[in-house]
Amino acid sequence: AGRVRRTLTLKAYTHVSDLYGPYWINSIPATVSEAPYILDGLCLSEIGKKIKEHYADTGGFTDLVFAAVALLGYRFIPRIRDLKSKRFYVFDLKSVPKELRCLAGGKVREQTFIDNWGDVLRCTATMGSVKDLSHF
Repeated sequence: AGRVRRTLTLKAYTHVSDLYGPYWINSIPATVSEAPYILDGLCLSEIGKKIKEHYADTGGFTDLVFAAVALLGYRFIPRIRDLKSKRFYVFDLKSVPKELRCLAGGKVREQTFIDNWGDVLRCTATMGSVKDLSHF
């Protein structure tokens, strides 16, 4: 009878400054999205707290991370694979430049933001102040 061998494969998600020096490294399972781990390096390291903008590959891009990084005061510049197949939601469809209208998926439901804004701010403040983000 054959034995099943399970091997845990890890990858290192490394935050690198514009001076090309790593300032935060996470060991994460190779099969998970890198996106949530972006917040670790920005919020948990002293250097990360001084960073003004963060670049990420496609694996670091999710809507929630995009929002959280912006709310925490960083500029987020992800490289988004298959951009043509993605859709962005905007507050005012008429204000979208003609050249970008093909990327607009629809209008944001503003009332949802208004109704939940207090919870969003509490969650963001917690992310910016805790010492361990693993429970988020």
